[in-house]
Formats: sequence, C-alpha cells, structure tokens
Amino acid sequence: MWLERFLSRNASRFFLWWHRRELAEPPPFPRRINIETTSLCNLDCLMCPTRSKARADGTMPMALFQRAADEIAAHGAEIVWLHAWGEPLVDARLFERITYIKRYPSIRNVVISTNATLLRGERARRLAESELDTVVFSLDGVTAETYEAIRRGARFSVVLENVRRFLEARQARGGRGPRAVFQIIAMRETAREIETFRAYWRPFLQPGDTIHVKSFNTWAGKTADRGFPERGIDFRIPCTAFLWDALTILWNGDVVPCCFDVDGELVIGRFGEQTLEEIWKGPALAELRRRHCRLDFQRVPLCAACQHTHARLNGMRIRNFLRARLGRPTDARAQEGRPAF
Repeated sequence: MWLERFLSRNASRFFLWWHRRELAEPPPFPRRINIETTSLCNLDCLMCPTRSKARADGTMPMALFQRAADEIAAHGAEIVWLHAWGEPLVDARLFERITYIKRYPSIRNVVISTNATLLRGERARRLAESELDTVVFSLDGVTAETYEAIRRGARFSVVLENVRRFLEARQARGGRGPRAVFQIIAMRETAREIETFRAYWRPFLQPGDTIHVKSFNTWAGKTADRGFPERGIDFRIPCTAFLWDALTILWNGDVVPCCFDVDGELVIGRFGEQTLEEIWKGPALAELRRRHCRLDFQRVPLCAACQHTHARLNGMRIRNFLRARLGRPTDARAQEGRPAF
C-alpha cells in the first residue's frame, strides 16, 4: 500500500512538471461547452443520479440559450453539447435551438446525447434532416433483458426501431445528416455484451459514424460503482480536461466547471449576470485550478470522489504515453472510454 501511495504521489508530480505551461496558462476561452437545455429526463436509469439530484429541474429559456450561443460563437468552440443532465428530446424547442446555434460556423461540432426513446416518427426525420453535427445514441445492451434492466422505463424494441428510422431517414438523404455514435457504458451489467454490441451496430456505420465504449464512473460518488476494476495503479492528477478546457451552463444560468456536477455543487458564476469569459477567467475557477495544481483534492469533495479517466491515470495509460513517444504500438484497451467525438 505504501508503495502505491509513493508511486501515485510522484506520478502526479511528474504530470504537474510535464504540463506546467498548460497549467500556468489556460486557454483564453473554453474549447468545450455543455449547455443544459433541459434537466428533465423521462427515464430512471440504473447508473444515473439525475432523478435523485438535489437541485430543481427546468428548461433553459430560449433568450438565455441564444445569449450563450452568441458569446460562444464570438470566441469559437471545438464542441458544444446541447446536453448536460436530462434528455434533450424532452425539450420542445430543441430543433429551434439547433437551427439557431448552427448559424455559427465558428462552433465546429454541435452534439446531443439521447436515449432515443422519444425519437418517434416525425422526430426521427427532423433529426436526420437537421444541421446537428453529431448524435450519440446511448444504447446500453443488445438484449431486451439487459437494456431494460439498465434503462428503466424504456422498451428495447421501441428504441431500436427509433434509431433505425433515423438511419433510414439519413440514408434517404444520401447519407447526409448528423454523424451517429452508438454508445455503450462498460459496466458489470453490460460486460458480456460489449463485443456483441460492436458486431450488431458495425453494419449500420456510415462514413464518420463510430461505436463508442464509454468508461463507467460514479458521478463523484453519486451512484454505486458498477465499473470494471481499474487497470494498474491509480494516479490522481489535475483535471486538465475540464478545469482547463470546458464549462457547463446549467438550465438556470448557473455555471459549473464540470459536467459531472449533477447537484450544482461547484457553481463558479452565473451566466446572464456575468459573461462566460468573465467566469472562465474569474477568481472561483482560478482558485479551483490552484487547488488541483497543489494536489489538494480533499478540500473539493466533488473532485476528491471523481473516478473519471480525465482526472486519473493508471499504469496502462502511462505505459502507452511512453510507448507513443518511442514510436511503439500502444494497448488499444486504454482507449476505451475516451471521447470518440
């Protein structure tokens, strides 16, 4: 145990040294932004704490959304998720929002993640014909027994039919439309179906589509751990993928630095009263970054409990880091759970 603690501490220090310039100079504006268009969800999924979150549910006013899109576009963004917590298709103004934000070419990738339960009939066609760049279909399982035990409140046969209708509508347009990501979360309940999942969806792939195996996380201790055991020793590091790269705007204008903050515990500003740029460069986020650089995670309970791969390294990822720089093959298993879009 003492050896693991020693290695973990020194691996974290090495990370700090290696990334010292990046940590000292955050980019002038976040490259990735989540806009929680609605926090409402129609399912009660086994692995998700959204139904038990402490904050109130609601849908973002259109004027606030437009103001956010306008500011993001002025700076440019690599990716904007029209999603944080909740199901995007619950929002009656989703397609209006997509049309509005896609007026801006400086926002390169606009994405939604959906359980596809509400993608019926006309909605499937409208989504296929929309200017959305990417749609992530969260499809945890390839059998009704597995899927319906996880995605409680959904019917597997209905979801498959909805996704197929979307693919048919896109195919009718010559393949033009949002790229599709077929996603399964790697957890104990899905472990035996991951390879079957890949085989099932592979024939549906069009150019740009992908199959994504997403790592399980507990949303900073908000749910029981259903994930596979970590491979190798675990090294806690500053969360460069969020604190130095991303912001999340909740439906009511509260801004948090991390899309895993289901309860809105780490509010660092209020959009509408402040600009996103002011929040990004403000004292609350600066202090949070300083605590991460000091490896002082215990003073931030949400961060201390985080198990996400962006915030931790393990032996396999460190070996791949070194192999890549020596021009040697890397272990593909370490890529599972990394963002595919």
